[in-house]
Amino acid sequence: MKVNRRCLQLFIILIVLWLSFINSVTAEMVITSFSPESAINTGQVIITLHGTGFQSEQISNILLDQSVTKRYTCSKIVVRSDTELAVTFSLISIEPGPYTIVIKTTKPASYASQMQFKVLFATSPHVVSISPGIGHLGEGPFSCMITGSGFMSGCTVEMESKGGEIFPATVSSVLLNSIQCSFTGRLDGGDRYLVRVRNTDDQISQEEVYFVVYGPPPMVTGINPNIGRIGDGALDISVTGSGFTDGCRIHLRDLVSGSSITNYSSTVVSDEGQVVTGLFDLTGAGAGSYGVYVENPDGQESVDEITFTVKHAAPTAVSVNPLFGLIGDSSLSLSVTGSGFTDGCRIHLRDLVSGSSITNYSSTVVSDEGQVVNGLFDLTGVSAGSYGVYVENPDGQESDDEITFTVKHAAPTAVSVNPPFGLIGDSSLSLSVTGSGFTDGCSIHLRDLVSGSSITNLSSTVVSDEGQVVTGLFDLTGAGAGSYGVYVENPDGQESVDDVIFTVRLPVPVVYSVHPSSGIAGDSSLSLSVTGSGFTDGCSIHITDISHTITLVNISPTITVADGTCVQGSFDLSHVPVGSYLVHVVNPDNQVSDEKIIFQICEPSKQKHDIHITAGQGGSTIPNGLIQVPVHSDLRIHIQQDSGYRIQNVYLDTTLQGPLNELLLTDIITNHSVFVDFSKNDPHPTPFPTVIPTPLPTKEPEFCNLYVTAEYGGIIMPNGTIRVKRGSDVPFEFVSHKDFTPSYLQVDNDTIPVNISWTLQSVQSDHTIRLISDRKISPYWAEFNVSSVTENGTREIMFTSDYYPDSLWESWSYGDGSITYGRPMNHSYTSPGTYLVSHQIMFRNSTSSKKLDLIVE
Repeated sequence: MKVNRRCLQLFIILIVLWLSFINSVTAEMVITSFSPESAINTGQVIITLHGTGFQSEQISNILLDQSVTKRYTCSKIVVRSDTELAVTFSLISIEPGPYTIVIKTTKPASYASQMQFKVLFATSPHVVSISPGIGHLGEGPFSCMITGSGFMSGCTVEMESKGGEIFPATVSSVLLNSIQCSFTGRLDGGDRYLVRVRNTDDQISQEEVYFVVYGPPPMVTGINPNIGRIGDGALDISVTGSGFTDGCRIHLRDLVSGSSITNYSSTVVSDEGQVVTGLFDLTGAGAGSYGVYVENPDGQESVDEITFTVKHAAPTAVSVNPLFGLIGDSSLSLSVTGSGFTDGCRIHLRDLVSGSSITNYSSTVVSDEGQVVNGLFDLTGVSAGSYGVYVENPDGQESDDEITFTVKHAAPTAVSVNPPFGLIGDSSLSLSVTGSGFTDGCSIHLRDLVSGSSITNLSSTVVSDEGQVVTGLFDLTGAGAGSYGVYVENPDGQESVDDVIFTVRLPVPVVYSVHPSSGIAGDSSLSLSVTGSGFTDGCSIHITDISHTITLVNISPTITVADGTCVQGSFDLSHVPVGSYLVHVVNPDNQVSDEKIIFQICEPSKQKHDIHITAGQGGSTIPNGLIQVPVHSDLRIHIQQDSGYRIQNVYLDTTLQGPLNELLLTDIITNHSVFVDFSKNDPHPTPFPTVIPTPLPTKEPEFCNLYVTAEYGGIIMPNGTIRVKRGSDVPFEFVSHKDFTPSYLQVDNDTIPVNISWTLQSVQSDHTIRLISDRKISPYWAEFNVSSVTENGTREIMFTSDYYPDSLWESWSYGDGSITYGRPMNHSYTSPGTYLVSHQIMFRNSTSSKKLDLIVE
């Protein structure tokens, strides 16, 4: 009984095993994974396969399959379960590369892995170096030699940029320990490339060997800040430009000694290499100018001339002693206390209103380790008021503390006036008074010594030279000729009492042109217009022959118009010989123009009369039309009828002359009209109406006035007051004085550019025409001369220059802080030295300047 039970149990087990075998046989083999996934070709490898169906069929072989010629059989198979088996391969002499694992069964059937097993070379590639290791943008492709080990035939070279972009190299030759290749990286800028060698078995080098492509050399365009202070131990400096790379350095190189200060910490490059920032220690640095240079890690350095300045620490003022001074004190000793004062510094007393300064006139003395500075000041002529006290070191740094010094003033004193005279009619005369005690806002009065009436500056005065010069503009239009006292009145009501005289004179006449430019001998009433300047009421016009033997003067009083720029007069040319005559204008004060303006007296031409000859239908006349004949001459008119016609009548000025074949006009002294009437030859002629042309009444011509003048620098012809027929064209021509060119015409309110001529077409109304000329641009207008005289221990310099009537503004800077306006005047220097004197003249279209180094001993 026990035996049967055991047999039954065995039978049941066999059935279960059989059923399991049947199920396994019906499943298909699938390789889902294996390990390891690779191995080197120097020995055996046991690969464990995972999947399903490994017991479903009888396995006959397992292969590493790459191609028909590269197929390798395993040496041992161990099926551990339906989902796992182990297979052993000998990899000795197997060529590295990827292989597919293929299971062969007795069925027969083949089952291949989806992944590939990699047979690796015995050693992976190793990169030691690349030569050359650097290149520059634009030099590609770059040829390089890579040295190392484990390089397989067919290997590739990859150059990886900092951004991770791969640039494959072209390999020309491969040895076991070296590779010859070339590559082209980014074309838009420099970069650093990681060198990778990848063998055919996909093993890749891991060493960090780089090839660097440098961009253009660095360029410096600016620095911020551009100054630093000695003693600043952590100055942050930013340099702008281009081509800066990480690791670059900033050098501040002394332009004299060549020594350099370099950033003491790593620089920071930003804005795509356009900005680099670094920290500097200026402790112990010498004051002066330093060149700014950026050096990249590749050794390239900028060469731009950008300058950084190292200065001493700014001075500080704490107090001043004494606190005030008096105008007129020429040797005031002033002491300023504070810190940071260096030898050669200067003390400035700066007017808190105008900003003008008074500076020590002798060298300062610095003491107490730079905490005290003393200087001498001349308060002669200084304006009263509050002055800020500032100490300026030789490097240009100045204290900015609110320390105040007070100057108290005295009454103004006038010493001289320049120019010493003016002309009546000058509406913008610049007058400079020299003296002392002049304050801002003062007025200049020109007081008539007879009547006591005054002329005062018409615009604000300009006070300069520490209150020793005051300049103002005056309008002398309508002023009486004579002597005027010059008085300066300060805003506080104090007025100078000095006997300084200014003289008002009548202007000197200047003739530019005459119109008409010629006359006819025998004309007993010629109207002449002269244009120019400086003509005064009561002046006379003189016409003198070249030999000065004949002089004609206007026969009636002249008329002066246009602010003295035009004068008109009548002349009797009866019994005056023809020829060329000079035109002069003589003012009542006997001032005479001396320009050589020519007026031509010509022979009279014979008068002519108009004869209008008209023939009616049926014939003709010889001559015919409008005929001009000389006065007192004769004219014979032939009359010819056409075939079939006869002469009916001839009319002379509407007076019937009969049927004449010829009409003779004798001793013609007036205009005439002639009309010939013809009629047909008819046995019974029909009366032919006679049409006698009635002469049209002569319409009185209409005239327009042209007021023509020219500014200084040019002549317009014709000129003056010109009467022209309405509708006529008037041509003008322009002549320039030396150093001038015509610029434009001001026609009423319109501006018209011109050259040498211009025509006013179809005149319909009155016009005002004025020629404007430009002075040629030249630096020589501001030329000046100097001469010196020594008086009372001071050095007085006399300045002289040419006078230009068309100048708008003139200034003189004497190099010692003094400035005057207007014509040149003498100037005194209180101490020897070299002074830069500048003279500037402004014209309507340009400015001329002249500078001169003046040595005062």
